[in-house]
Amino acid sequence: MSWTYRVRKKAINAAEIEYGIIEYYTTADSDGWTECWMAPISIVAPDDPLSDAKALDELRWQLMGMLKALDEPILEDD
Repeated sequence: MSWTYRVRKKAINAAEIEYGIIEYYTTADSDGWTECWMAPISIVAPDDPLSDAKALDELRWQLMGMLKALDEPILEDD
C-alpha cells in the first residue's frame, strides 16, 4: 500500500460544500481514502535533543505533500 494526500470535496447540504485534505491510499486491490480531514501533526520524544528539528522536518514533509495534493484531481465524496 502507498499513500499520499488529496483534496476531498463533500456536499454538507444543498447550500454548502466542504473541501479538505485527506490521506489517499492505493493498494493492489483498490484505491480509497481516510474518513478524517488531515491537519499537520508531529509527535516526538521530549527528551530528544533534536526533537524540534525532527518535528519541523516532519511537518514540512506533510505540508509539502498537502501542497502537491492541490495539483491533483479533486476526489468527489457522494
